[in-house]
Amino acid sequence: MGVQVREATYGADGNRLPSYSRQFISFEWGGKHIEDFNLLVVFDNARLEKTIYSDTTDITSIFEGRDGQLFWQSNLQPLTISFKLATDGMTARELDDFREYFAAGIVRRLKLTEKPNRYCWARVASAPSISLLPFEHRVEFAGETIKTSLYKGEIVLNFVADDPYWYAEDTAYDTLNTTQRKVNCYEEELPYTAAFTSDVLFCFLGDNLMYSNNTIDLNEGKSLETNTTYLLYNPSRANVFPKISFTFTPVFLKGVFEAPTSSETLVVGTKAFNWRPPLIIASIKEAIRIVANTPDTTAPTDLAAELRDKLTHYYARAWALKLVNALIDAETPATQIGADFKTSFPENMANLLKVGTELSPFNVSMDSKEGRVIISYKCNVDDTTVAQVEENAGEMVEGSYLYIGEHHGYNANNRISADCCLSVISTMALENFKIDYKYTY
Repeated sequence: MGVQVREATYGADGNRLPSYSRQFISFEWGGKHIEDFNLLVVFDNARLEKTIYSDTTDITSIFEGRDGQLFWQSNLQPLTISFKLATDGMTARELDDFREYFAAGIVRRLKLTEKPNRYCWARVASAPSISLLPFEHRVEFAGETIKTSLYKGEIVLNFVADDPYWYAEDTAYDTLNTTQRKVNCYEEELPYTAAFTSDVLFCFLGDNLMYSNNTIDLNEGKSLETNTTYLLYNPSRANVFPKISFTFTPVFLKGVFEAPTSSETLVVGTKAFNWRPPLIIASIKEAIRIVANTPDTTAPTDLAAELRDKLTHYYARAWALKLVNALIDAETPATQIGADFKTSFPENMANLLKVGTELSPFNVSMDSKEGRVIISYKCNVDDTTVAQVEENAGEMVEGSYLYIGEHHGYNANNRISADCCLSVISTMALENFKIDYKYTY
């Protein structure tokens, strides 16, 4: 098969044949093609035998005295793919290269020639099963004809993808200037500039791209206005778990945080991400509530004890206690907090988040797949020191993390119109909004 491998995978010009000419006989793992090792994929009969989608495990419960069972959900198992490889002339050097490259446990990107725009992350599940016959092989080396080995036979190679999904390699095209791009768009309904109809002025796309003004560019950060509809295109065939980031600036007026409210919502299609204010804002609001409900005649030490017990954020608690301790540590210690302290307390608490005269913006980063929220902001440690804070903020999430569960492709005219897209709506004005997701299969 030494000549056959070359003839099956390379053209007369010496270039590798396009993927559609190598379908089912070749694959790529970590950037290397199997024919680079003088091997091709073979099947025992004329029909293809290769599993490329995961089996499922059903989650069920059985209750005594109840017939049958209750079905809860189906979970995808890890994806396993087995290749039967054959060679009719593998050199000793090619065999050693194969053994080294396809070592068990290494995770690399796996691509099939029949789906050239999709990949999964796969590792070699076990040592390859090698069944080869050695033959004498003479080669010229360093001015001498030497004897080495040439191998013929079969190798079985097993992969496992612990993440069982396939992802799109290319997400969108500006122009369809190659045949392969047209094939990818036909098969996977990928967005390209000319596909959008006139009713789509802006649209979020996968890989943090966006369509706007008849161009496709990287989304550097979109401003979302309150309760305004934006569009998102998702031709996936499986649930998508995006990474979302945005910036918001709290609004504090007349002693009250008007934004964010007790609960804000970001909706994509029919799915919603409900989030509450970060813990530091919630603690400031709690401190303001406590002081507002405390009688003017309360001793500062008693108020300090209550704030110490009930405020859960470190910086908010320290700032509130600093304000109360100013009464206690005054040249003439106060015996009661008084009305003036209560009146000025909300603004003084909000000063914790003020850098200069403005409240600090909050940068939020959410990873739906990992189930993680990170926020960063600035706050005043004391009267002269400003801290840049970055902290986990899982408490911001109400319910579950956002996933994109609806999938639409082209319309009947192979175009992308507004009704092919999902709506994106936020109940709060957001800046630098990005939604980074993969088309998933």
